[in-house]
Amino acid sequence: MMNVAIVQNKVYERKEDTFEHIVSLLDDLDDDVDMIVFPEMFSTPYQADCFRPYSETSHGESHRFLKEIAMKHTAVVVGGSVPERADERIYNTSWVFDSEGKRIAHYRKQHLFAVEYPDGTVFDEGDVLTAGQEDVTFDTDFGRMGLMICFDVRFPSFAERLTDSGATFLLVPAAFNTYTGPMHWHVTMRARAIDNQVFLMAAGPSRNSYGSYDPYGHSLIVDPLGNIISEANEQPEVIQAAIDTQLIDQARQSIPIYNLRNLK
Repeated sequence: MMNVAIVQNKVYERKEDTFEHIVSLLDDLDDDVDMIVFPEMFSTPYQADCFRPYSETSHGESHRFLKEIAMKHTAVVVGGSVPERADERIYNTSWVFDSEGKRIAHYRKQHLFAVEYPDGTVFDEGDVLTAGQEDVTFDTDFGRMGLMICFDVRFPSFAERLTDSGATFLLVPAAFNTYTGPMHWHVTMRARAIDNQVFLMAAGPSRNSYGSYDPYGHSLIVDPLGNIISEANEQPEVIQAAIDTQLIDQARQSIPIYNLRNLK
């Protein structure tokens, strides 16, 4: 069994207030938690004009905070994402730390979010951010994990590459909003879990976070048959679940989507 916690935190204007808020959310966390997953841009308002001023290097405030959380709770921490400043560019980056606080993975979002809303307003991460180029998986005591960030999850071939590389869990820090969320949040997350017969863990910020963007919330955990086994509402909270990793093999034997795909 793998004990997982998904953090749906509120993003404040000041990073220090966001960090303090997260610590308070984690106060009642089970002692035996194995993994903690944070949302996309967990310490940064999700709007283009905030990405550069809130950006930090690979050893900045958010990096230090996540490392401390991993050591405090002796858990693997999937650090959502932050705007990472490197080589005069800004990336949407997720860092992963092991239970001793060592960084074990570093993923940069490959598919940058772009949308035109019904009122004609256009948003494009690519106006500020640079896309990453490399798929990233990492190994744990419970299996191999594949990293995606938000808009990545809309590309089935990307999830397939990760699972064909051995990932049996897809970790999706995300920030769907109140327009895209009701349309596609649940169906997309469930579809990627079903397509690949894996567990999927999706973490988003809570409603009423700082800035003009309206996060959807509804962080969730999906099993390999597409069942939602835990889901948050719209407010700040931590959801937890005990995951039976044997369900992966059971699902693949019962309905052999993954096994038949790999006979090609």
